[in-house]
Amino acid sequence: MRLIPGAVILVGLALLAPSTTAAAATSSTTAGLEYVALGDSYSAGYGLLPLSPTSPATGCYQAEVDYPHLVATALGLDLDDRSCAGAVTANIRDTPQVTGSGTAPVQSDALSASTDIVTVTIGGNDLGFASIAGYCVALTANGPIAGDPSLDNCKDHYNPSPGVDQLIDLLDSTVAPALAETFALIAAKAPNATVYVIGYPTIAPDAANIRQPEPPGCFTTAIGDGNPPFPVNSFPYTQTDTLYLHYIEKELDARIQAAATTQGFTYLPTWAASALHSVCADDPHIFGITLTTDAQDGEPTPLPGIYLVRGALHPNTEGVDFFASTIIAAIEADRARPALADTGGPDLLLPLGVLAAALLAAGVALARRSRRSEG
Repeated sequence: MRLIPGAVILVGLALLAPSTTAAAATSSTTAGLEYVALGDSYSAGYGLLPLSPTSPATGCYQAEVDYPHLVATALGLDLDDRSCAGAVTANIRDTPQVTGSGTAPVQSDALSASTDIVTVTIGGNDLGFASIAGYCVALTANGPIAGDPSLDNCKDHYNPSPGVDQLIDLLDSTVAPALAETFALIAAKAPNATVYVIGYPTIAPDAANIRQPEPPGCFTTAIGDGNPPFPVNSFPYTQTDTLYLHYIEKELDARIQAAATTQGFTYLPTWAASALHSVCADDPHIFGITLTTDAQDGEPTPLPGIYLVRGALHPNTEGVDFFASTIIAAIEADRARPALADTGGPDLLLPLGVLAAALLAAGVALARRSRRSEG
C-alpha cells in the first residue's frame, strides 16, 4: 500500500499514557487511607497495558499501572481511580464523560468528607492540546504542517503577530477559570483531604535540549516512505513549532500551579525534573508518535486505514514511574509532619521522614527493573 505524503497524520491525539506496576513496602502512616484519583489520560496511564478492570467506563483506557495504582500499591491506600482519558475539568465537576464506547460518571462524585488523599492531573484537554498537536504535525523538518499546508509552521497560525496568541488567550479566558472552579469544588466535596495537583511533564524540549543541526530541531517523520511499517516514536514537528509547543506547555503548567496554590492544594511540578526526558531525549519518558494499520491498536487518522498508536505524547513506563515516585515522596513527607509535631522532636527529624519517603519511592523503580530482568 502506498500512502500519499500530502495527507497528514494526527488529527486526533487522545490524552493520556499509562505506566508501571509498583511493588514497594506499605507505609504504616498511610495504610488504609481513602484515596481518590481524578484526571485525564496523564492520570489514567493512556497507552499502557493491561487496562484496569475497575475503569470508570470502556473507552477511558485507564491502565492497571497508571500512577494512582502505583501510589496506592506502594502506600497501602484504598484507591478509587476515576481518571479517564480525554477528561476535561467539567467531567470532574458535573458532566458525565461520554467516551465513545461508554459513559464515565462525574469524577467528583467519588469525593466525600472521609476522603483522605486526592490526586489530579487536568487541564490539557480544556486547552485542546491533542488537537493542537495534530494541527502542528509537519510533513518534513521545514514544513508544511498538517493543519494548513500553506504554512511552514503552526506558530504562525496560533501566534500570527507579537502580542496576539490564540492559545495564551484561551488559557487565560477559559482554562484558568475552569481550573479554579474545579479545584474549589474538590475542596468543598473533600474538605478533609490533602489534595495533590500534578503538573504536566516536558513533552517538547527547550532550546537547550533540542537536537541540532540536521535535521533542524529533532524532527523525525511519522510516515517514513509512506509504507508500513511506520517509524516508532517519531516527533514530526518543525524546530519552530517544537519550541512553540514547549512554551505553550509551560504556560499551561503555570496556570495549573496558580489555580492549585490559590486553593491551598499541594502542587507537584514535573516540568523541570523531566526536561532531560522529553520525546527527543536519549532517555525519553514520553512516547512519540507511531502509526499502524491495526485498528485494534490505535485511533483513526485522516489517512484511510492508518491509525495512531495509543499513548502518543504521553508518559511511557519510565514517565509514569517518575510521576508515582514524586507523589509517593510528597505523601510520605506530609504524613510524617504531624507525628514529628506531636513528639516535639528537633527539626532534624523531618529530613529523615523525607529520606524514608524517597527510599520507598525508589522501590517502585527497583521493583520494575527486577521484573524486567526476570522477564
